[in-house]
Amino acid sequence: MHIRYVAHWLSVALGLLLGSSVPPAYGAVYNGQGLRAGIDAARGILSPSRPLRTIVVGILRTVLNFMALAATIAIIVAGIYLIAGNGSDESKTKAKSIIIYTIVGLIIILVARVIVHFVITTVQT
Repeated sequence: MHIRYVAHWLSVALGLLLGSSVPPAYGAVYNGQGLRAGIDAARGILSPSRPLRTIVVGILRTVLNFMALAATIAIIVAGIYLIAGNGSDESKTKAKSIIIYTIVGLIIILVARVIVHFVITTVQT
């Protein structure tokens, strides 16, 4: 019962955190220049003039950063699980396995970042 209470408030806090960081809506801007100007302005948001390699690298970096954030949240949840378990062996074992698997995942994420950086610098030269 206590774990559900903690999980409920953790989800409420996460919802408030994510809800407060909503990016601006670019489509809501209208200068009155007509439909064609709006389409041209929307086309410029994604910058198709950039090379495909730059776009792919940006996407890869964003995905890897998001995965690192998710791993950090998993470690925090494991700590809460350990605290909410009141010292039971089952909660200790589960929290320990979550932390170990998350650390292994973080190591894989860091290795992937190194590989992406190596490939980028090798291809650019």
